Amino acid sequence: MRCGAALLMICMVTSAPAWGQGTALQGDKTFVLHIESVAKEPLVLRTQKGDRVRLEVEANRPVVLHIHGLGIEIMAEPGRPGEIHLTAKATGRFPIHVHETAYPGAAKSHSHRTPFAYLEVHPK
Repeated sequence: MRCGAALLMICMVTSAPAWGQGTALQGDKTFVLHIESVAKEPLVLRTQKGDRVRLEVEANRPVVLHIHGLGIEIMAEPGRPGEIHLTAKATGRFPIHVHETAYPGAAKSHSHRTPFAYLEVHPK
């Protein structure tokens, strides 16, 4: 049986304060992903080159979110969301897969079928 991931809510905030600062900067983006069940279609998270991006991942089971082409992994489990900050330096469409884990830090499944989402970085 294949376990997948779905988005219950995605929230993009462009006016939230930058991390550790009192005011937001143009190009700051936050995406909040809630992973719970099987997704029918991949999500598309759009940003522009040079934007500062924060991804927050909440899950109902231990997972690792892997962004291919950027070498980024985000671990999340119930009650312990994962978070990463990055500056979008390369343009392109980067597949995001959710890998189930037996426990945090130990990959259980590693399939690269339909991505959970794509991070699209567009030129300015």
